[in-house]
Amino acid sequence: MITNRSRQWTVALTIVYGCLLQYWMFFAFGRDARVADGYRYNVVPFSTIEHFVHIAGRFRRAAAFNLLGNIIMFVPFGLLLPLTKRLHPLVWTLLFAAGITSLELLQLATKRGMFDVDDIILNTGGFLIGYLVLLVTRPQLFSK
Repeated sequence: MITNRSRQWTVALTIVYGCLLQYWMFFAFGRDARVADGYRYNVVPFSTIEHFVHIAGRFRRAAAFNLLGNIIMFVPFGLLLPLTKRLHPLVWTLLFAAGITSLELLQLATKRGMFDVDDIILNTGGFLIGYLVLLVTRPQLFSK
């Protein structure tokens, strides 16, 4: 069982981490004050992932940064969000995916980055990894 004080700290940490990730999604990693000329998007599942897998030999660092970064950066949400409120794992996963989709759409609308369905897949995969780690290592938190 998680105490109210622990839950408050977890909520605060989740908010801070969420703000940091939003900064990274909209302003970091080469995104400067200029916005893109047009809308950039990928709606074909696994096409960006496949592209990075194919270029991994020549551009290993860029491919690893994109693929692994999009997974690893969202593992903490899988560890933190379920501690803020008790919900069914499927509900948490759907809420997370909806939130990430909203941020991807905001990137498209503001032309700061691009909408990429593969980012949603990878980010949700990172969330699920974190959630599974939490379920395996702390099952007592989820018992009734």
